[in-house]
Amino acid sequence: MVAHPHLDLLHSRYRARSKGDQEALNGIIADNVVWHVAGKSQVSGDYRGPEAVFGLFARMEVLVGGTLSVEDQDFFTSDERTVVLFKMTSTRGNKTLTANCCEVARWHDGQITEAWVFTSDQYGFDEFWSSGWFSEAADGVWARRVKL
Repeated sequence: MVAHPHLDLLHSRYRARSKGDQEALNGIIADNVVWHVAGKSQVSGDYRGPEAVFGLFARMEVLVGGTLSVEDQDFFTSDERTVVLFKMTSTRGNKTLTANCCEVARWHDGQITEAWVFTSDQYGFDEFWSSGWFSEAADGVWARRVKL
Protein backbone atom coordinates (compact mmCIF):
# COMPACT_ATOMS: atom_id res chain seq x y z
CA MET A 1 0.00 0.00 0.00
CA VAL A 2 1.37 3.41 -1.03
CA ALA A 3 1.22 6.23 1.52
CA HIS A 4 -0.93 9.25 0.64
CA PRO A 5 1.10 12.42 -0.14
CA HIS A 6 -0.78 14.35 2.57
CA LEU A 7 0.37 11.75 5.07
CA ASP A 8 4.00 12.36 4.15
CA LEU A 9 3.47 16.12 4.48
CA LEU A 10 1.82 15.72 7.88
CA HIS A 11 4.67 13.59 9.18
CA SER A 12 7.18 16.15 7.94
CA ARG A 13 5.12 18.95 9.53
CA TYR A 14 5.14 17.30 12.94
CA ARG A 15 8.87 16.56 12.67
CA ALA A 16 9.55 20.17 11.65
CA ARG A 17 7.41 21.53 14.49
CA SER A 18 9.19 19.40 17.07
CA LYS A 19 12.55 20.72 15.79
CA GLY A 20 11.35 24.34 15.56
CA ASP A 21 11.92 24.34 11.79
CA GLN A 22 9.72 27.28 10.73
CA GLU A 23 10.88 27.18 7.10
CA ALA A 24 9.68 23.59 6.62
CA LEU A 25 6.29 24.55 8.04
CA ASN A 26 5.95 27.56 5.72
CA GLY A 27 5.49 25.38 2.65
CA ILE A 28 2.66 23.35 4.16
CA ILE A 29 0.45 26.25 5.31
CA ALA A 30 -1.35 28.14 2.50
CA ASP A 31 -1.23 31.93 2.29
CA ASN A 32 -5.02 32.06 2.68
CA VAL A 33 -5.20 29.58 5.58
CA VAL A 34 -7.85 29.96 8.26
CA TRP A 35 -7.07 28.15 11.53
CA HIS A 36 -9.92 27.62 14.02
CA VAL A 37 -9.24 26.83 17.69
CA ALA A 38 -12.38 25.82 19.59
CA GLY A 39 -13.26 27.16 23.01
CA LYS A 40 -13.35 30.38 25.01
CA SER A 41 -9.74 30.82 26.11
CA GLN A 42 -7.11 33.38 25.15
CA VAL A 43 -5.87 31.09 22.36
CA SER A 44 -9.33 30.22 21.00
CA GLY A 45 -10.53 31.89 17.85
CA ASP A 46 -10.03 32.10 14.11
CA TYR A 47 -6.61 32.97 12.70
CA ARG A 48 -6.16 34.14 9.10
CA GLY A 49 -2.89 33.71 7.24
CA PRO A 50 0.37 31.99 8.10
CA GLU A 51 1.59 34.93 10.19
CA ALA A 52 -1.40 34.64 12.51
CA VAL A 53 -1.16 30.83 12.70
CA PHE A 54 2.57 30.88 13.47
CA GLY A 55 1.92 33.69 15.94
CA LEU A 56 -0.56 31.44 17.72
CA PHE A 57 1.98 28.60 17.91
CA ALA A 58 4.70 30.97 19.18
CA ARG A 59 2.45 32.57 21.77
CA MET A 60 1.39 29.20 23.14
CA GLU A 61 5.06 28.22 23.52
CA VAL A 62 5.94 31.47 25.30
CA LEU A 63 2.93 31.31 27.63
CA VAL A 64 4.03 27.94 28.95
CA GLY A 65 7.76 28.62 29.03
CA GLY A 66 8.57 26.06 26.36
CA THR A 67 6.83 23.16 28.13
CA LEU A 68 4.33 22.51 25.32
CA SER A 69 4.61 19.01 23.88
CA VAL A 70 2.57 17.68 20.96
CA GLU A 71 2.73 13.95 20.30
CA ASP A 72 1.02 12.74 17.14
CA GLN A 73 -0.87 9.50 17.66
CA ASP A 74 -2.72 8.76 14.44
CA PHE A 75 -3.27 10.19 10.97
CA PHE A 76 -6.20 9.72 8.60
CA THR A 77 -6.20 11.18 5.11
CA SER A 78 -8.08 11.59 1.86
CA ASP A 79 -7.44 13.76 -1.17
CA GLU A 80 -9.09 16.80 0.41
CA ARG A 81 -8.92 16.29 4.19
CA THR A 82 -6.74 14.99 6.96
CA VAL A 83 -7.45 14.18 10.58
CA VAL A 84 -4.65 14.08 13.13
CA LEU A 85 -5.18 12.70 16.62
CA PHE A 86 -2.55 14.02 19.00
CA LYS A 87 -1.80 14.42 22.69
CA MET A 88 -0.94 17.88 24.00
CA THR A 89 0.81 18.23 27.36
CA SER A 90 2.12 21.30 29.11
CA THR A 91 2.57 23.00 32.46
CA ARG A 92 1.91 26.60 33.38
CA GLY A 93 2.65 27.60 36.94
CA ASN A 94 0.98 24.95 39.10
CA LYS A 95 -1.40 23.85 36.32
CA THR A 96 -0.89 20.86 34.06
CA LEU A 97 -2.60 20.20 30.76
CA THR A 98 -2.96 16.74 29.28
CA ALA A 99 -5.43 16.75 26.42
CA ASN A 100 -6.32 14.38 23.63
CA CYS A 101 -6.85 16.58 20.60
CA CYS A 102 -8.06 16.33 17.03
CA GLU A 103 -7.05 18.50 14.10
CA VAL A 104 -9.20 18.36 10.97
CA ALA A 105 -7.60 20.05 7.96
CA ARG A 106 -8.70 20.87 4.43
CA TRP A 107 -5.99 20.66 1.75
CA HIS A 108 -5.52 22.20 -1.69
CA ASP A 109 -2.43 21.75 -3.88
CA GLY A 110 -0.42 20.17 -1.04
CA GLN A 111 -1.13 22.92 1.50
CA ILE A 112 -3.46 23.29 4.46
CA THR A 113 -6.11 25.90 3.61
CA GLU A 114 -8.30 25.50 6.69
CA ALA A 115 -7.97 23.65 9.99
CA TRP A 116 -10.14 23.05 13.05
CA VAL A 117 -8.63 22.01 16.39
CA PHE A 118 -10.74 20.30 19.06
CA THR A 119 -9.92 18.77 22.43
CA SER A 120 -11.42 15.99 24.53
CA ASP A 121 -11.64 18.27 27.58
CA GLN A 122 -12.71 21.71 26.35
CA TYR A 123 -13.37 23.04 29.87
CA GLY A 124 -9.92 21.97 31.07
CA PHE A 125 -8.27 23.34 27.92
CA ASP A 126 -10.03 26.69 28.31
CA GLU A 127 -9.15 26.93 32.00
CA PHE A 128 -5.49 26.12 31.36
CA TRP A 129 -5.11 28.73 28.62
CA SER A 130 -7.26 31.36 30.37
CA SER A 131 -5.93 31.40 33.91
CA GLY A 132 -3.62 34.15 35.10
CA TRP A 133 -2.14 37.12 33.29
CA PHE A 134 -0.24 36.68 30.09
CA SER A 135 3.30 37.97 29.94
CA GLU A 136 4.51 40.90 27.86
CA ALA A 137 6.88 38.49 26.13
CA ALA A 138 3.92 36.48 24.92
CA ASP A 139 2.22 39.61 23.64
CA GLY A 140 5.38 40.48 21.72
CA VAL A 141 5.17 37.33 19.59
CA TRP A 142 1.43 37.47 19.15
CA ALA A 143 0.45 37.90 15.50
CA ARG A 144 -2.80 39.47 14.39
CA ARG A 145 -5.91 37.59 15.47
CA VAL A 146 -8.98 38.03 13.32
CA LYS A 147 -12.52 36.93 14.14
CA LEU A 148 -14.58 35.74 11.17
